[in-house]
Amino acid sequence: MYRAGDLPLNRLVAIKTLQASNRGNRRAAERFTAEAQVTAQLQHPSIPAVHELGTFPDGRPFLAMRLVKGRTLADLPKERPDPSHDRGRFLAMFEQVCHAVGYAHDHHVIHRDLKPANIMVGAHGEVQVMDWGLAKVLDQRAEETGT
Repeated sequence: MYRAGDLPLNRLVAIKTLQASNRGNRRAAERFTAEAQVTAQLQHPSIPAVHELGTFPDGRPFLAMRLVKGRTLADLPKERPDPSHDRGRFLAMFEQVCHAVGYAHDHHVIHRDLKPANIMVGAHGEVQVMDWGLAKVLDQRAEETGT
């Protein structure tokens, strides 16, 4: 992940790229593109907005998305003096995660890699559920017919 400037809009964005080791791997590029498309469809305050999907001159795809400044939920408990410290704050974060995942489920998307390391928490308690690379979009027709 890289930090970059969106010059026309005068803002910072995060740039996620396909790893260089996957350059030329069509299947990996297709999965990367699918991640960008799934994430872009999930327009929720706790899911980072995708601004652009593009390709570098070397052929690797990239996506520009909202830059989330903060720490992961995996890091935050390490700063607590004891498990009961800031319990309300952590419950509020958990509630935001539940709302984001519930929204995704309402749109037939399952994250499949939900863990503290994939949850970013900003300085003001805003929560972002990150890394939708393993997400699965359920087939609505099969769900409706029970097959």
